[in-house]
Amino acid sequence: MNTPRQIDGVDVLVEGEGTHAIVMVHGWPDTYRLWDDQVEFLKARYRCIRFTLPGFDIARPRQAHSLDALVATLKCVIETTCPGEKVTLMLHDWGCLFGYQFAMRHPSLVERIVGVDIGDAGSPAHARSMSAKAKAMVFGYQLWLAIAWRIGGRIGERMTRAMARALRCPSDPQFIGSNMCYPYYIRWFGAHGSYRRL
Repeated sequence: MNTPRQIDGVDVLVEGEGTHAIVMVHGWPDTYRLWDDQVEFLKARYRCIRFTLPGFDIARPRQAHSLDALVATLKCVIETTCPGEKVTLMLHDWGCLFGYQFAMRHPSLVERIVGVDIGDAGSPAHARSMSAKAKAMVFGYQLWLAIAWRIGGRIGERMTRAMARALRCPSDPQFIGSNMCYPYYIRWFGAHGSYRRL
């Protein structure tokens, strides 16, 4: 793995020698490590660019980041690592929401999008198609994680890791913390600019 470059406050890894870049944006409860296998497979043909979303790195101070701030970070990473290029966005979970918003605001920088485990992004059509039980499950786990963010500390950490286990998330528990639950807090409590204007 290459040595990370610091761009807009995040450590960015650029791996591979291809002429086209794939920018990989993870979701909850992940870090840049989510993409290890994909990078190994793709780096012979593509430049793979990945980073841990601001606020998701448990080694850094706990801080929520607004949608506008996350889109600005993604823009800075892409313009710094791929000047003058259109990129492929490979997105997962919350990374889909952030990446789709980026693509809508900066279409001249995006060639294509690959979405993985895309969630519903609050779509009314998707909500209508869900059973009452499914809606309750989504509400329950998301509210749990929003509260884990709000509480923080050891209790928030335990709550977050317990939910990751219950949902059978494959991420390494040593990298999972309540700090990465802030998107749920923003979604349900309207904090930090909320996501209502999506």
